[in-house]
Amino acid sequence: MSVQSNYFNYLFLIREMIEIASQSYQMYNSSTLLARPWINAFFMSLVVVNCWSTPILQHVLAHSSGLERVVCLTLDGLLDAGSAILIPLIVFLPYARVFDRDSLSFSSDNLYDPQWFVNMVRENRMLFAMSSQDLFSKLVPHHSLWSCMKNIKKLIVRQKYPSESNYAPGATDPPAKDDDHDLVTKKVDSSPKKQVEYPGKGKKLVHAVFTSWGIAVLVIYLHARHISVSTDVPACKLPLRPWFATTFACASYNFDCHEQGQVDTVTSSDLSILRNDSLAALIISNCPAVKMPPELRNFPNLLKFLLYNSTIASWDSTASLNSVDHTSLVSICLVRVNMTEFPLGLQQELPNPLTDIQVSTSNLTYLPSSLSQKWQPMTIMYFEFCDFTEFPLVLLDLRADDVSLAGAKITALPSNMSSAQFAWIGLVLSGNALLSELPDAGLKSGILTLSIENTNVSEIPSWVYSGMQSFAGGFVVYAYNTPFCLAENTTSSVASSGGSGATGASSAEETVSTGSGGSGTGPTGSAGGGMTSGTVNCVTRDPSGEARYPLALTTSSFQPS
Repeated sequence: MSVQSNYFNYLFLIREMIEIASQSYQMYNSSTLLARPWINAFFMSLVVVNCWSTPILQHVLAHSSGLERVVCLTLDGLLDAGSAILIPLIVFLPYARVFDRDSLSFSSDNLYDPQWFVNMVRENRMLFAMSSQDLFSKLVPHHSLWSCMKNIKKLIVRQKYPSESNYAPGATDPPAKDDDHDLVTKKVDSSPKKQVEYPGKGKKLVHAVFTSWGIAVLVIYLHARHISVSTDVPACKLPLRPWFATTFACASYNFDCHEQGQVDTVTSSDLSILRNDSLAALIISNCPAVKMPPELRNFPNLLKFLLYNSTIASWDSTASLNSVDHTSLVSICLVRVNMTEFPLGLQQELPNPLTDIQVSTSNLTYLPSSLSQKWQPMTIMYFEFCDFTEFPLVLLDLRADDVSLAGAKITALPSNMSSAQFAWIGLVLSGNALLSELPDAGLKSGILTLSIENTNVSEIPSWVYSGMQSFAGGFVVYAYNTPFCLAENTTSSVASSGGSGATGASSAEETVSTGSGGSGTGPTGSAGGGMTSGTVNCVTRDPSGEARYPLALTTSSFQPS
């Protein structure tokens, strides 16, 4: 679109219509994804100003088409920058500030906070194109901003005059020197007869369309806001204001039986008031007899489910979390939950995006063997502080990176752990006070860390030191406060095959380590050569803690006052 084109006004109109349509689409997405009301209000203001500014400016500046074009393009560029640059920065910067660049992750305090987690996932979707239409609507304001800058550069120039030396004697005097610095418009007003203007009725129609569009956007926004503020739902922690909503929209819903008037359970009516496609986090807490309602299956965009400090009275397959109804689910947590058996509602095929199932502090005594046919690979499986007396054999057939059975009552490990279907990266058995030995056959090759802190293990089998692990650097056994470590009064290093051992300074506080195939290791536990070695750490505690799930954090957030 050339600023000097005779058809500039028509081309500008077409571009404005496409631009406003794309901004309206992005504003709609914002209303469904962003829970911060002031961002939605700011976005609405940008769209409404964009709709109304063109008719107003073209009417007020009708006497000077050059000035009109300068002002229209400048304002249009500012509005484009607001929607394409400013709003994404407002969304992105708070998360960039708290991102840990060393661990390439966010802190546990943030990730285990349902409200923060839901906000992070949903808000950052505004930064990425989720469909081809979304991609187009995101590119339009960027292209429009570039076009505005290019045309403003052409439109605003310094008027140039010949130098005085080029004037012959008797010629007309050149303009005053001060006039050389005046800003003028370039040839836009010089030939008005050649410019193509809107016909009178057509111009009024265009202005009416733009004005009506702005009014419609404002009315839709106010209606969505009215639906949100007029419905009193104290359990909603992140209310949304999506366009065209007829029911209450909530991103994070915490149904606390204690706060709801000492009720026993969440009911169908408690969930049916929520807009189905808006709910992303559901927390049910402090309920003495939970009967899970079938409406649990009505939330396709659910990301996180947490059941806290409750007793499960019934949770059957009619109220299941499954791969068909919950295609976006990434986390399931059961914390301080009383259940006589593992609920049928979780013995279903789970969605592929699911990364973790975490159970902490429960009277659960076993895991059904059928889970190996129902559950897909995950990153995390924690069953901590449960009443397991035997190692759940089904875990040997499930694929997970990090497995924790901390705080259970396991007395022995199965002898066939080395034949597990998949290798774990980390296994936590800390706090199993009755566990006295590790399996002679070892674990599946590939494990990096084994935590047996505060157990009754008194001997470390030879496979720990054999260099059998496939990852460079071997693996670490955290054995703090075990009989094995308590019996070690000095640091010891022993080669498992033919090497000469080298013992470091005598100190009960040194790390105990053993290498293989080299000249021995010092008190720091670094191998002298050959294959990678295992390291038994008796002093430095597991940096991730004895248990993995942050129980204290969840308790402080949801325990009734």
